[in-house]
Amino acid sequence: MGAAVLATTIVAGCANAASPGSASDAGGGGADTGHFMVSDSAVFPEAGSSVPDAGPSVRGENTDVACADFRDDDNNGLVDCADTTGCGTRRICCVGSTEARCCQAPNTLAPVIGLSGCTSAVLSDCVSGMSAFGSPLPVLTTARSDGGACGTGTSIAPQGSDRSDGGLVSSASLDTSSGALAIEATLGVSTARASSLDAIAVGLADQGDLAGMPLAHVRPSVGVVVSATDQSIRAVAGDIAFPAHPLAALLAAGCGEIEVRIVTSPAGTFDVFTRPPHTTVWTALENGRPFQPTTRAHVVAYGRSTNPGIDGVHAWVRSVSALRNACDVLDPTRSSTGAFATLPAVGHAIRSVSRVGSLAVYEMDGSIYVAGVDGTGHLQALGRTGVDGDRILAPGPDPFMAHGLADPELVAIDDNRRLFFTGIDASGVRSIGYVDFDNGVVQRVTGSSPRQLVPPSALGVAGVDGPAYIETASPGADGGLMTHRWIVFRAIVDATHSELRAAELVGGSALLGIDLETRNVATPSAQFYTTASPLSPDQAIYANPGAALPVFDQDEIASPEIVVYAGVIRVFFAGRRGARWSIGMLRSPDFAHFELAYPDAVLAGSGAGFDAVSVMDPDVTVDATGTLTLYYTATDGTVTQPGLATQGVPL
Repeated sequence: MGAAVLATTIVAGCANAASPGSASDAGGGGADTGHFMVSDSAVFPEAGSSVPDAGPSVRGENTDVACADFRDDDNNGLVDCADTTGCGTRRICCVGSTEARCCQAPNTLAPVIGLSGCTSAVLSDCVSGMSAFGSPLPVLTTARSDGGACGTGTSIAPQGSDRSDGGLVSSASLDTSSGALAIEATLGVSTARASSLDAIAVGLADQGDLAGMPLAHVRPSVGVVVSATDQSIRAVAGDIAFPAHPLAALLAAGCGEIEVRIVTSPAGTFDVFTRPPHTTVWTALENGRPFQPTTRAHVVAYGRSTNPGIDGVHAWVRSVSALRNACDVLDPTRSSTGAFATLPAVGHAIRSVSRVGSLAVYEMDGSIYVAGVDGTGHLQALGRTGVDGDRILAPGPDPFMAHGLADPELVAIDDNRRLFFTGIDASGVRSIGYVDFDNGVVQRVTGSSPRQLVPPSALGVAGVDGPAYIETASPGADGGLMTHRWIVFRAIVDATHSELRAAELVGGSALLGIDLETRNVATPSAQFYTTASPLSPDQAIYANPGAALPVFDQDEIASPEIVVYAGVIRVFFAGRRGARWSIGMLRSPDFAHFELAYPDAVLAGSGAGFDAVSVMDPDVTVDATGTLTLYYTATDGTVTQPGLATQGVPL
């Protein structure tokens, strides 16, 4: 890696220890309406309940499955993730956790400032990704008032003045609210002189606009200051300066340099460590000091000095390195302008984006449209000509979709695309249908017309909607793998009760083909294995809690979306409390046991801008680089349009 590259490497979670279960043939056949396979397995406890068992599980306590089965598998009085001595570090328990055991500080850091190989005398030739600020500006220097006892090599003197700071600030930003961050730096000071005011500091600041500023005042969210004037070192956070420590016992013998390490936690605390250069043992200087995490923290190396050209350089920085180790916590960065740079139809409600590759579909005014996706994930109207243009599916002619369409879900099938959707009939009853399109979603596959897949009557409920697609696999009788294809959907039981359920697609028109790509699985290693048909369509994965619990989803749940990454199955969904919608998330190790990963929503109305009031209809993809892209429906109370949020996640 280059000498001045700011790294945001994300460390992956633990390997999956869950074992595949046994399998039986899916079997079945079907007419055009499709059929469901109903599992005859025992109904598992409702998500979130705890059922202590009589003794240790045959699966063992310390597996992802055992750590999410709502049982005390090792019979020690602690259930699942509450058992910190057993399950606490399992990846299933680290979803949503910012505890230190799930967010270990990284051991290998990438240089932000590294000057050992720089031979130029021009600062900009030696440092990239960083911008200078202050007056006078920082300079490269080899000057040492200690006679060079620290060794040869270029360093940077931040300079500044007795009233303002000078230094370097990184152009890239780091999120300290959802991951652990470590910064290491080699800082140097010389013997104090009465004629000088000299100090050097390194840390994080949310002041991304420091670059080029002549009179700068750094206000670090977290930092360490080494003073040549009074020969001390202290931690700082915002306007708080923690007690000073004398440097004498910390500096290397005959050298005025010290290595410092700052480690932040997204829980809002930081630690500081020091060691002499070229040694291996870190000594704790501060532990558990509070600071304010931010989503846009910039690495900054800065200082102040007086008369640097008269009596020499007394404070310098030789190197700075940084690395972020993401916790498995969702805290995505939202686009300030929504998913569409320019809305295709201003004044119309646009919602429910579903993306596969460079194409996406969305719902507008009861019809479904196609859009392009650019390199940043933003949507672009294609502007197709013809009878319907970008509209690919309109209400009718089948009665189950005569009144309108909603909840598009686009999946890949060989060289074609299948579109699942919600159809609304003349009475307002909602059911699930599907239709096949070619690869470019230009026209329907020959012979394909919209078909009803899940009528509410098949499940004895008032309506079904919000289809989301996923595959599982299990060992087959021939030693290979059997592929199981599922939809997760909402069952509307009555006016006050809604549930998320899952049903396996088998037989006839519901059989999607052996070469179907899994739209939300980033890499082959992210596939997961289950027993065949672990769920029955009359079982609830999750239900809205009801008025007894004042939570974000107490009144209604809707719009499930399923994605697999870091070996954990996650179901995003929309939850309503009163008139406001938010997005929550369930986790599962095996597609049989589900529980809330977070006690509250992972995304809610921002309070300002286009998504001020509500967010819902999540659509999630995770690519092979570990970038999570979340589309959602947003409203400010007047305009409804898609939003876009992104975040780095562990794979």
